[in-house]
Amino acid sequence: MTTWSSRTLRHLSIIVLLILASFCQAAGVTARTGLAQANKAAAAWKADAKLTNVSTTVLKTDGTALVWTYSYLSPGSKSCARLIMINGGEPRLQDLGKCNPAKPISDKFVDSPEMLKAAVDAGFKPGEDSNAYLEVKHDQLAQDKSCWVVFTSKDFANGYMRGWCVDPKTGKFVVRLSGKMAVKKQ
Repeated sequence: MTTWSSRTLRHLSIIVLLILASFCQAAGVTARTGLAQANKAAAAWKADAKLTNVSTTVLKTDGTALVWTYSYLSPGSKSCARLIMINGGEPRLQDLGKCNPAKPISDKFVDSPEMLKAAVDAGFKPGEDSNAYLEVKHDQLAQDKSCWVVFTSKDFANGYMRGWCVDPKTGKFVVRLSGKMAVKKQ
């Protein structure tokens, strides 16, 4: 049996910490980086898979993230799946089973750095807690509109989130969301 000296263990601990620190400081990837892989994995899950959401909870100030999540709906089976990609690696599939159908979004969207720039130009102030997602919104100010939404915890006011909506087709800022659900007309 090999006995490790305290000096060797200390050196190994430092090496492990350096490796972990480099992973945590690693450059992120954009939302579109893993999209083709995610679409392929979703099609393998269900042939009729439709993209419904792209998101991250760790958006960096350059519009990249280490983790992106791509959500899909299978209209035929009324089931959902989530594909999680870490730093552009292989997608990890989570079959969520039956779900409330979300509206599909186009996979032809402006990338996350362009979205973030438009929001910043409109007054958004990114922070360490920046989040972003792309989906069809049901907000009073963006009813049934696809939006790239970016927000930080500071964008929560009166108990609801008021994110910044950027048009995913044009990359132009649209509106600061109200945080209130749109009332459907009968």
